[in-house]
Amino acid sequence: RTANDREGELSPEDKKTLDARMAECGQRLERSSLEEARNLSAELNGLLGFYEGQPSRGREDEQIFVHTDTYQGERTAEMLRAWGIAQGMVASTLRVGSLNTKRLEDFHEGMGHLVEWCQETLPGYRETGYRVIFNLVGGFKTLQGFMQTLGMFFADESVYVFEGERKLLRIPRLPVALDAGARE
Repeated sequence: RTANDREGELSPEDKKTLDARMAECGQRLERSSLEEARNLSAELNGLLGFYEGQPSRGREDEQIFVHTDTYQGERTAEMLRAWGIAQGMVASTLRVGSLNTKRLEDFHEGMGHLVEWCQETLPGYRETGYRVIFNLVGGFKTLQGFMQTLGMFFADESVYVFEGERKLLRIPRLPVALDAGARE
């Protein structure tokens, strides 16, 4: 019921309930083993799958937890960022304005913001020697579908983990180049 609400839209009772639940989940995640972390979070299941269960393999990489503009999205991404940092990773969050599923118009606007970020940011990572990987485990279905499409153009590969599995499905970048006119 409150999944698409921003902080200011939550009633005090709902915010109190969400904060208590988030605190409980955060503490549970902090105390968890790597295997338990994979079971607690789809996103971490994908991340740990990518690093073959060894987060130390990701210490030279930068993890960006892209999230909705909702209270729950922001708090969850922050929880995952904190977990990554505790594992020795470089991790940050990226809030995408209007990215939610409350209204179709919001979702369209949020997707536009996300495309702009990809166009402005990701080529710079690639130019400095990074490989760009989209971890598409977790999140809502509509966003996953859109991110897979973006991944075909902006990521070197996208990865998924099937429910109950630990093996990654890797989808490479499309072997095409778009000129500036086509990108616009």
